[in-house]
Amino acid sequence: MSEIPGQPIFNAPPAPAPSPAPQRRLSIFSGVLWIVIGGLLLANNLVANLRIWDLFWNYWPVLLILLGVAKLFDHFASQRSGAPPARLLSGGEIFLIILLLIVGGSIAGIREATDHDPEIGERLGRIFDFPEYQFSEEISRETAAGRPIRIDIPRGSITVVAEETNQIRVVVTKRARGTNEERAKERARESGVEIVEMDNTYIIRRKTGAETYVRLDLEIRLPRKTMLTVRTARGSANIHGLEGDLKVDANGNVEIRDVKGNVEAKVDGDALIIGASGDVRVDGDCRHIEIADVTGGAAIRCGFRGRATLRNIAKHVYFKSVRTEFQAGTLPGRMVIGEGDLEVSDAPKDVTLITQHYDILLDNVAGQIRVENRNGDVEVRMPKAPTAEISITNQRGGIDLVLPSNSAFEVSATSDRGDLETDFDSLTVNERNREKRMEGKVGAGGPKIRLSSTYDDVRLRKGT
Repeated sequence: MSEIPGQPIFNAPPAPAPSPAPQRRLSIFSGVLWIVIGGLLLANNLVANLRIWDLFWNYWPVLLILLGVAKLFDHFASQRSGAPPARLLSGGEIFLIILLLIVGGSIAGIREATDHDPEIGERLGRIFDFPEYQFSEEISRETAAGRPIRIDIPRGSITVVAEETNQIRVVVTKRARGTNEERAKERARESGVEIVEMDNTYIIRRKTGAETYVRLDLEIRLPRKTMLTVRTARGSANIHGLEGDLKVDANGNVEIRDVKGNVEAKVDGDALIIGASGDVRVDGDCRHIEIADVTGGAAIRCGFRGRATLRNIAKHVYFKSVRTEFQAGTLPGRMVIGEGDLEVSDAPKDVTLITQHYDILLDNVAGQIRVENRNGDVEVRMPKAPTAEISITNQRGGIDLVLPSNSAFEVSATSDRGDLETDFDSLTVNERNREKRMEGKVGAGGPKIRLSSTYDDVRLRKGT
């Protein structure tokens, strides 16, 4: 090193090494969370009735509170130690909060849904494979003669047997789901049925309790001479032997037998009504329908999607589904709708049928006849000479009308792009372009007969 005159000579000390920066504190929340979860799971194994899932469903927001407490602890601990504070939220904690919000929101939604529709709770029980346990109890009450009775439960099947008695007796079968038998038994114990009297009416209803995982099926015996109203939002209804008017509202199958009175039923399922001394009315969304042996009239308005049978109905019949409307003045015979076929037999008084996509047979019918169909054939057999107007219209389907050989009538028949045939010699067929037409009288003339078909044949035949 060169020297500079007049300047002191010294060696500079080495620069000190930089001290390591204080490390950021890690949050204690993850550790606290694992301790809480592990403790709850251990307690669930040791304590049979702890109901860990119920605790989580009710108190999951406590985890958010723990997160806030942990962050406050981290903040004050950092101030005391002088270390940089922990991050407000780490990536893992953000993910955990989002997960908790999703889980909590889902739980709240499920709770809300099961409160409005307890059937959802039963489905969840099946999904999570909660076993079902059965418990039963019986209640009874003396009744005054002639008082109406109402049965109203939100979910469960109802069977009613009317008999000679002066009391209401109810056998309740409780079908409860739970993680174990003790939990199911507790839910069943909280639920039940009571018989109360209000406004001179006996009411059989569900008491407050755990609806979500408990279904109540009722077998009820009550006085035969009773005006009865039955409602179950989820379940079937079976009523036998009643002597009084009956109203049923069931989101399930309905079976009614031997009722001496009027019957009104709102059904979401199968409807079977055999034997009623009054009028029968059925509404709803039906699958299979059978109505028989009714000494009054019958009116059925259902979103029908299965097989329907009406038979032996003494007075006016009305049937209305999505694609069929049928009326008859009386039906000592039957009407059957099945797979692509619709048959009416023995309807002696005025028949109206408006439908489509069926092959139709009307056998032994009389009175005024009106048929409108499409995409199916129509055959009408009349063993007696017509006495009232007959009108049959069919699009994309054929028409066969069979009349006695001694019939007298006036006819107007057309077939567009099909053939027109007749066994009655006094009638002739004229053709113009692609339409065939037949008009005239048979015998001395009589009621008007109108037949019209497109893309198929029309035949007017003599019966034996």
